[in-house]
Amino acid sequence: MKTDRHCPKCGTLLQAWKSEPDIFGFTIVYECPGCGWTEDANDVSKILELLKNALALQEDIPQQKTIYLCSHIADMYYDHGDYAHALEFYDKELELRKMVLGETHPHVAVSYSNIGNAYLMLEDYAKSKEYYEMALSLREDVLGRRHQATGESHKDLGTAHACLKNYLYALTSFKKALEIYEENIGMEHEETCELYWKIAMVYSDMADYRSALPYLEKTVEVREKLSGLNHPKTAFAISYIGYTYYKLKEYAQAQEYFGKALAIQDRTLPEDDKKALSTCFFYAKMLCINGEYTKTIPYAQRYITAYPYDADARTILATAYEHLGKYKEALAQHNLCLKLKREHGAPEQSIRETQTAIQRLAPLAGLGDDTFKA
Repeated sequence: MKTDRHCPKCGTLLQAWKSEPDIFGFTIVYECPGCGWTEDANDVSKILELLKNALALQEDIPQQKTIYLCSHIADMYYDHGDYAHALEFYDKELELRKMVLGETHPHVAVSYSNIGNAYLMLEDYAKSKEYYEMALSLREDVLGRRHQATGESHKDLGTAHACLKNYLYALTSFKKALEIYEENIGMEHEETCELYWKIAMVYSDMADYRSALPYLEKTVEVREKLSGLNHPKTAFAISYIGYTYYKLKEYAQAQEYFGKALAIQDRTLPEDDKKALSTCFFYAKMLCINGEYTKTIPYAQRYITAYPYDADARTILATAYEHLGKYKEALAQHNLCLKLKREHGAPEQSIRETQTAIQRLAPLAGLGDDTFKA
C-alpha cells in the first residue's frame, strides 16, 4: 500500500500492509524497508488499546471470541511483566470459560493455571498454590491422573510449595510430575530435564546435597543430549555439580566440575559473562584449597579484574601468593581486603582474620611488625 509516512528512526518512506484478518478485522502495519522498524512491533500499548477496544464491543462478538480477546490481552500484559493487569484479564477469561464451556471443561483448568502463574509472579505464593490446586483437581477428574496436563499442574504446585519453603510437599509434587512426564514425553525432553533440575534445587535448598547430586547428574546427561556438550546450559548444570561437591567439602571433585564448566563457558560465552565469572571464582577457590597455588593466581586475577571490590577473591589471591613465598604481593592483597571489609561492614570476626594475616605477613615481607598495623 502507498503511504506518505516516513520512518521515525531513519526517515525512509514507510511501506504499509494489511495484517491477516482476525476476529476484529484487518490491522494496518507500517514497516520501514530501510531499517526494519515496524509500528506494531514497537508500540505494544497500541496493540493493547486495539484489543481492549474490540473487547469493549463484546456484546457484538461471539463469546468464544471474547474469551480469545481476554486471553490475548492477559498474555500480552504477562509477557511484558504487568502481572496485576494480566491477572485482571485472566479472571475475566476464567469467568467467561465457566459460563460458555462449563465449570468442568479442561480449558477452565488452563485459566486456573494462568491465574496461579500471575499470582506467583506477584509473589503471592499462597494464592498461587490455591489456583494450582484447583487446576490439578479439575485435570485429575476430567483428564485423568496420568495425563501430561495433570503432570504440569503437579509441577506448578511444586513450584508454589518451593516458594513457600514447603520443601517436602514440593518434592512430592515434582516427583509426581516427573513420573507423568517420563511416561508421556520421555526422559530426554526439555520439560523433563527442567524437572530433574527443580528437584535438585529443592534438595539443595534443604541442604541435602547428597540427594541433589543424582538429579543434577541426570540434568547434565539430558541437557547434553538436548543442547550438546558445548552449550552454556550444559556448562551451568556442570558448574552446579561442582558447587554441590563444594558444599559437601569434596573439593577435588568440586574442582574437576568447575574446571569442566569453565572450559565450556570460555568457549561459548563472553569473558565477562556473570555465570562464567562465578565459575571462575569457585574454580580459583578450589585450586587454592587443593594447594595448586600457581594455577590459582590467573583465575583469581581474572575474577578480580571484573569485580575489584570482592574481598573474598582478594583473600584467595593473597593466600596463593603467601604459599608461593610472594609475601609483599600477599600483604598488598590483604590490605586491600581489609579496606574493602571495613567499607562494606563485614563481620568483626572476618575483619580480625584479615588483621591477623597482615600482622603475620608484615615481618615476612621485610616491612616490620608495625608497618601495617590496623
